[in-house]
Amino acid sequence: ERTAAATSPAEPTSKEKREKECPDQLQSSAFCWQHSLSLERPVRSSPSSSTTPTPHRTSPTPRSATSSTAPLLINNSNTPQNVTNPKFCHKLDCPGYTIIYSNATANVEYRQYDAFLWARTNVSTTSFEVASEVGFNRLFDYISGANVGNVSIPMTAPVSIQVFPGQGPFCKSTFVVSFFVPYAEQTASGKVPPTPTSSDVYIELLPASTKAVYSFGGYTWTWKEVLPNIEFLYDYLIAHNQPFVPNVEYVCGYDAPFRPIDRHNEIWIDLIV
Repeated sequence: ERTAAATSPAEPTSKEKREKECPDQLQSSAFCWQHSLSLERPVRSSPSSSTTPTPHRTSPTPRSATSSTAPLLINNSNTPQNVTNPKFCHKLDCPGYTIIYSNATANVEYRQYDAFLWARTNVSTTSFEVASEVGFNRLFDYISGANVGNVSIPMTAPVSIQVFPGQGPFCKSTFVVSFFVPYAEQTASGKVPPTPTSSDVYIELLPASTKAVYSFGGYTWTWKEVLPNIEFLYDYLIAHNQPFVPNVEYVCGYDAPFRPIDRHNEIWIDLIV
């Protein structure tokens, strides 16, 4: 007698995978699925660092180790250099900083930033490209008058996108898109920036920090364009045994899209000090 052939269990569908990995983030749109793998990245482990981000009241904030277990490693004799008006900001207000380490060959610097106010918005999606567009438009509306008083606010630099990856490849990630608040409305001025009228936009004082910065040219419109630069900086820090906050980085752009040459972009990664 012929017996029925055994059948293997059917592979779970993409929707079932998303429901299993992200039960609170069901993503039914075909567009989300199309981009669900766009944020895959190799895992980077920092020497003496924590690996789990913790939530923040408004924007996610990574957990950092104590300075006693993870000191900042400075391995050259550069004199700290204060930079108050970087040429790549093209005369726009942008955050000044102090360079405490520089490797011109690798285009890597370690910078100390003071606490500054930023206009920010959180975008939950699986697509870096979508987050960039949605976040920029929200913030541009804010500086164009979508605020209490209908005040027009000058454009600043950089446009920063902080990336907090989701729990799995089918989960949405959180992108925090930010505009620097002009110096005329920073805390030191004694003034306060206009209150956003949109509930999606908020003003946040980011604390003083020490960041590793990798500078590069070209465009940063897609995750495919951005990722190799993030990997380069992670690998550089690991090779130099420099503790850092892993898997939470900033992508910073300083140029308008119609500037085709001499473009300046940066990857920021927080160092543990």
